[in-house]
Amino acid sequence: GKSYRIEIPLSGAHHIENAALVLLTVYAQNLPLETCLNILKKINKVAGRGMIYTLDIDGKKITLIDESYNANPVSMAAAIRTLGGYASRKIAVLGDMLELGQDELGLHADIYDDLVHADVDKVYGCGPRMKTLYEILPKEMAAGWAVEPGPLVDKIQEELQDGDVVMAKGSNASGISKLVEQLKTQFKAGHK
Repeated sequence: GKSYRIEIPLSGAHHIENAALVLLTVYAQNLPLETCLNILKKINKVAGRGMIYTLDIDGKKITLIDESYNANPVSMAAAIRTLGGYASRKIAVLGDMLELGQDELGLHADIYDDLVHADVDKVYGCGPRMKTLYEILPKEMAAGWAVEPGPLVDKIQEELQDGDVVMAKGSNASGISKLVEQLKTQFKAGHK
């Protein structure tokens, strides 16, 4: 067997797993793997799906991972694992996951284990469902909660330290994407 190197311009092991599944399908169909590998290298990043920005907030360099397009328990766990891969102080800004059915509050609380395994330092919660998670966080991890994301922007800005990595994730209707846009606009976002 021949070995291949998968290169994609996206962060997160879940993107590598998806690319590997695509390659397995291509291989199973006896199509050229090299062509597929070249296409994977050129995947365009999409706003809200793992784009990474560098922010300058009062002279502090902050990395912002924008996962704000949508959220469910699996994608939330994947985004938190990606955040966990950074060596810097890790901050999660989490909005409600919507349309989860009658187990929605328990599914929000279940995120706690993902945060602990990823060694997340601070968590900001947004939305009535995310309050379920926020209320069980240890005091040193719980950084702030609000019904809507607007009030969190100033609080986040005040508490950031140079080198922090911030990951924002939530369902579209949670408004987390508005928080991301406000941070990017207010603090000269440069795309990585």
